[in-house]
Amino acid sequence: MVKPQRAYIGVRIRPVTETLANDYNLPNVKGIHVNSLTENGAAYDAGIKSGDVILQINSKDLVCSSTARADK
Repeated sequence: MVKPQRAYIGVRIRPVTETLANDYNLPNVKGIHVNSLTENGAAYDAGIKSGDVILQINSKDLVCSSTARADK
């Protein structure tokens, strides 16, 4: 059996909480917060920075960090 291979983009994330939403003046408690990233990883090369809040991927709203996974 072949295990599915997942892409590594070099980012550590956590869900946006009510506290984070207030700190970032976000209108809703949704999305993912970038805690840190690997220097020279794909996310770093794409211009993502530590502290960024990602609200959509491929035009799909992110409600929590689990929705950030690639489609199966």
